[in-house]
Amino acid sequence: MMKMLGKGIDPTPVTYRTIIHWYCKLNRVDDMLKLLEKMFLRQRCKTTYNQVIEKLCSFGNFEAADKLLGKVLRTASRVDAETCHVVMDGYLRKEVPLLAYKVACRMFNRNLIPDLKLCQNVTKRLMLEGYSKEADNLMLRFVERGCISNQLQEHLES
Repeated sequence: MMKMLGKGIDPTPVTYRTIIHWYCKLNRVDDMLKLLEKMFLRQRCKTTYNQVIEKLCSFGNFEAADKLLGKVLRTASRVDAETCHVVMDGYLRKEVPLLAYKVACRMFNRNLIPDLKLCQNVTKRLMLEGYSKEADNLMLRFVERGCISNQLQEHLES
């Protein structure tokens, strides 16, 4: 990659994905991010961080994925929302619904609406673990934004 950049050759999307895959697999996230920053100086590839986060989740490295999520959420795009859903789903599979809840809150703070069905699963898991305040807060945020009716909210709480 360094030779390519040195010769003025711009990486292709396939090159990006290949580098992301191997650096994440080898758990060399910091090295990968340094290299990506150099690549970004030459060519802006907005979805690369989303790809990194999804790949980190697939390898179970949720801590690094969550750290990068803040950088991604600065733009608040639809693609970013999909990446957040991958992270939330990963946290649910890892049985840490509180972290999935926090990602959903970050999405709301950036004016992104999380997937309702996914958040209902988060809410159920939060309730099972004794986080009823957070579960209520999550569904309330949907009601406040007009995404679900008060009647549905009452049904979800019962």
